Amino acid sequence: MSTPSLKVVVAVTSPIAFELINKTSIVHTSFGIARAFSIETSLDTHLAIAVTENEAHRVADQHHLIGPTVEQPQYNMFERFKMEQDYLPVFKNKGLGTTIWSPLGAGFLTGKYNDGVPADSRLSLEGFDWLKERWVQETKIEKVKSLSALASELGMSMAALAIAWTLKNPHVTTTILGATKETQLLENLKALDAQKLLTTEVMDRIDAILGNKPFMDLA
Repeated sequence: MSTPSLKVVVAVTSPIAFELINKTSIVHTSFGIARAFSIETSLDTHLAIAVTENEAHRVADQHHLIGPTVEQPQYNMFERFKMEQDYLPVFKNKGLGTTIWSPLGAGFLTGKYNDGVPADSRLSLEGFDWLKERWVQETKIEKVKSLSALASELGMSMAALAIAWTLKNPHVTTTILGATKETQLLENLKALDAQKLLTTEVMDRIDAILGNKPFMDLA
């Protein structure tokens, strides 16, 4: 009995991921140079091409292969481009599940850094200066302060607001929580009820505070 053969196309855009796979060749795509590699399994050889989501689906259609069905992008109030613009054509034309990470932006969207960096926080640790420089910026802090005031007005924590905001995106399948304490987990789970309070008006107020909503006209 012969073993079944399954050929798939996946999008691998992370430089770290490239180092974890056995790269066998370089291919040129309309989006630039991408690495092509193969994975040996009991189901025969799986063909995989490391490209963008859009290009991966184009290649899959062209060669009658299985395209990507799920992606794990970063998504939060300050990291919106991939989920709200870059992947929109895929969401609309193909469908794509997403497991998003960092909904609280390394804890920044809890409001804990509004008045400085706490001594016991992640951004106070040695070796995390790069992350501190990325998040602890005056303009971002002022926006989180305004969002915190809105959260208080709605009767919820800033963390619950930030997580609930990600859940309001219909293209988010799963939101990964990064709680390190039971109290944090319980607070984060309040986002399930908090999202019911995020009306269109409230979402518009959030966008007005953030001022970073991507736009793509797919009409």
